[in-house]
Amino acid sequence: MLPEEILWRKKSPYPKTHNPAYMSAVSARLGRILEDSDAPLLHIVKREALEALLHDDKAQPWYGQLMTTPQTIAYMLQINYWLEKYKVELV
Repeated sequence: MLPEEILWRKKSPYPKTHNPAYMSAVSARLGRILEDSDAPLLHIVKREALEALLHDDKAQPWYGQLMTTPQTIAYMLQINYWLEKYKVELV
């Protein structure tokens, strides 16, 4: 029971992770995490792997088309946020 203009509108995914501004924003945030030696993400992900992710010029990593570099960086940011917010202690 949708109006025609809604039913047939052009799809617009959000966020547009192919946008260079999005890549720049998530990269800057990951860069700040890399500068923080207390960042919990650094306890479970190798710093070198995160740095490679930031400096790799491939838009699409080897592991698939659904998780491109900007999405992978955003995922790492979410993991770090979750670890900080819930004060997860890794032993």
